[in-house]
Amino acid sequence: FADAVDASCFTASSKNKWLCDLPNLARARLARLGLKSVHGNDASPAWCTASNPERFYSHRACSGKTGRMAALIWNRLNAS
Repeated sequence: FADAVDASCFTASSKNKWLCDLPNLARARLARLGLKSVHGNDASPAWCTASNPERFYSHRACSGKTGRMAALIWNRLNAS
């Protein structure tokens, strides 16, 4: 791991697999790059793809169906 913050985003599951808190891992890594203000997925239930099918497509929740997903990232450091 890059540091203790990254390591804290991973936990061992009961099936010899690792679980990752992706939103917090991404925020920690972006903060190290100097991006302090990140908006969007905060890992709250509102952002759960499986429990919000009217808002998001979830491959795990909709097995057998197809779907598309996109992400947008932009940097406003030099915006006027």
